Amino acid sequence: MKSMKKFLALALALALCFAMAIPAMATEGENVAAAKTQTLTLENPTPGHTYSVYQIFTGDVGEKDGKDALANIKYGVNFGGFDADALQSVGTAVDSSVTDAILGAGEGFANDLLRALRGDAYQTMGPAEDGSSLTVEVETGYYLIVDNGRENDPAPEGDKLSALMVQIIGDTSVKTKTTDTTMDKTVQTVNPDEFTDDAGHTIGEVFQFKLEAKIPVAQLSSFDKYMIRFKDTMSDGLTYAGNINVQVVNGSEIPADGYKFQYTDNTYNALEEEPESKAGVSFTVKIENLFDFIGEKDWPTVTDEETGLEYVKVVLTYDAYLNENAIVMGSGTDENGTGLNDNNANKNTGSLDFTRNPDDEGIGSTTPDESYVFTLKIDGTKYKDAISDDNLLAGAGFTLYTAEQDENSKWVKGKPILFKEVDGKGMFYDKVDDEAGKGTEITTGTEGKFVFNGLGPGNYILSETTVPEGGYNRSADILITVTAGEKDPATHTITCTVTKKYIGNEDVTDEDADKLNDNAPVAGDGAAIQVVNKTGTLLPSTGGIGTTIFYAVGAALVVGAGILLFVKKRMGSKG
Repeated sequence: MKSMKKFLALALALALCFAMAIPAMATEGENVAAAKTQTLTLENPTPGHTYSVYQIFTGDVGEKDGKDALANIKYGVNFGGFDADALQSVGTAVDSSVTDAILGAGEGFANDLLRALRGDAYQTMGPAEDGSSLTVEVETGYYLIVDNGRENDPAPEGDKLSALMVQIIGDTSVKTKTTDTTMDKTVQTVNPDEFTDDAGHTIGEVFQFKLEAKIPVAQLSSFDKYMIRFKDTMSDGLTYAGNINVQVVNGSEIPADGYKFQYTDNTYNALEEEPESKAGVSFTVKIENLFDFIGEKDWPTVTDEETGLEYVKVVLTYDAYLNENAIVMGSGTDENGTGLNDNNANKNTGSLDFTRNPDDEGIGSTTPDESYVFTLKIDGTKYKDAISDDNLLAGAGFTLYTAEQDENSKWVKGKPILFKEVDGKGMFYDKVDDEAGKGTEITTGTEGKFVFNGLGPGNYILSETTVPEGGYNRSADILITVTAGEKDPATHTITCTVTKKYIGNEDVTDEDADKLNDNAPVAGDGAAIQVVNKTGTLLPSTGGIGTTIFYAVGAALVVGAGILLFVKKRMGSKG
């Protein structure tokens, strides 16, 4: 059967498994204990897949050369021998000629073994859940674990995805070596060379999404034609910006006429017309036959470091950006980070369709993979004299600037940032003002609040550009640094930090600086900042002469007037 060819790549590994195990089989009478039930644990199963466990041989636990080994090897319930015309009975002792045949079978062993299976599986595991292992109880012996594919998308009969031979002497844990086609979705961070499952960005900032398809060589070798179709869906806060690139890793770029791009609805049905807005769109990118771009042999491949398996990898990238409908992170990050979801971040979902069976047009699909793009807000509160709910201060205007370092590595204001009003949502990032040189000023109301929405990791300077009436002094500029922090791809958890400090005023006290919540995480109020305006003498700014010179001049005048008066009196008394 043509679909069985994909097991050729497994043959040597299976043969070696027996080659290592059979010499250790104990002979009857050498400290042999009766067979008993053991726990078989399958780690790293593919989510949604089911696995059949076939009993090939049974055996008792014995000892050979001071180590546990199987003794009294007998045929299991799922293996009747390699000769279909002379099936072996369950429980019949395995003749040495069979073990000799296994050791000498080489690459033909896997096909023969699978053809020799009979009856229903001894045990079935799954469907697997993401991040969880599977367990089953089995007797001591040899077992073949076969990946059947997804429960709702099983592999066709005789077209299993992968197989793993395991010897059970005691409780045993094994890892799957996935040989199914997979797809991984990541997003570019503010570092152009870094892609992760989740990243923070400023609204309007263009970045890339990456979809990586991995097709195992063991599977691809069974096909004369192989189709892959990338599928992608954005949430409303993300806008598709084109610039598609499709590349075979270690191979060549696939030209635009080598794939078909199609806008679709969110269930991937083709749209008759191109959508006017590219926000929240879905689309597909289909390569009809991958062999047209990788050739018939000597394929460009990559090797998985953990499993040692070889794959053909195809990478799709495209541009996108957050728009004014973007969800701004409001739950923030607590001590253990915050799990991103549809309520606090902007989701992108990708998956891959691929040719399932070389004998027909059956199509398989990978489990959808999600990534999130988050954006933050600077949320400030203005007070008079001291921090108190009774001291909320209206009429203070704040402008946000990019932060730059001068030739002395001191932070200075760069270009002002423009924000625009979004109905019912507040002020959202628009762009850096390159021409007018004047950013958007946000003025505090009776509740003393000012909020700048839609900011990604980076450095900013917050400046009080309008001082409220009442004899208040302008507060010093504040440097705000947003760091994306650590990420947990398994749970989409991120831990951001926001640090703040006064700049341009060397006489700000530690007490004043504490009011900035320095080193506070991005909490429910975003990058929370508390700013106090005080009346009275203005604190001197860095590099300025402040009020000291006026005190000195005043004192000199007083002393001078006293001396003049004393001299005049002496002159009068002499006259």
